[in-house]
Amino acid sequence: MSIEAWENRYTVRKFSETNREINPEHLKYLETALNNLPYQCNIKSDVWIYLSSSDKDLEFRKWLMENVYNMQNQKGGFREHMLPVLQAPGIMLCCKTSKAWLDTPGVKVNGKTPNASRPQKDIDSIADRAEGMFTGVIISTMLNFGYKVGTFRCTTGLEEDSPADKLEYFSNYIKDRYESQLAHMFQTDDPEEFEFDPGTVVAFGPEDERHIDIKTGKALLPGTNRSEWEGYGFHKYKISGRETYNIPSCIF
Repeated sequence: MSIEAWENRYTVRKFSETNREINPEHLKYLETALNNLPYQCNIKSDVWIYLSSSDKDLEFRKWLMENVYNMQNQKGGFREHMLPVLQAPGIMLCCKTSKAWLDTPGVKVNGKTPNASRPQKDIDSIADRAEGMFTGVIISTMLNFGYKVGTFRCTTGLEEDSPADKLEYFSNYIKDRYESQLAHMFQTDDPEEFEFDPGTVVAFGPEDERHIDIKTGKALLPGTNRSEWEGYGFHKYKISGRETYNIPSCIF
């Protein structure tokens, strides 16, 4: 991996509309890497899900962007949507669980198991650190494969306009769609006992060709400026980018 991949790294806000391919072998590599990362105290509390550009995935990703990954810009007076949550060729989504689905008891000392009743706040703290570590590995892996990357954790939209309903929808969607996988991972016949919250999104793929020099691969314009995007259903999204552009409706 060339050091330039890191030196030239920035949070990409607009990905290619024509080059949408994510190599399946790269995803398999990423899966293997994530499945072999260390866990503090051998506690697992998060689930990472890959969402592609399929119609079904894009429908859910659109809901995520409009209901979770957006924020009101106080200075500019507009709402900023984390566009790559929807528009990138692929994303990795961290789903936070309501409790640990793996918490291996420690060795008994004087007849007592050290973490038999581990406080939930300790589990949550460990889960937050694991989320950060996994995010870093995903970024590093995808940069190594030559993709551009954007990372997003702005979930202010979740806290507005019926947050309880949004959380319920998100949690039920994850449990219903991935029921068999969750039952296998959690070693339980009842994944319903778990609830899910949206966490970090790592978006990746080739960047919009209008933002880079095809020959050198370097950004044409450094830095970011506020700009508009006229999109689906006459919604107007304000994002950080380098120019005004439109995304064709076929993306949706």
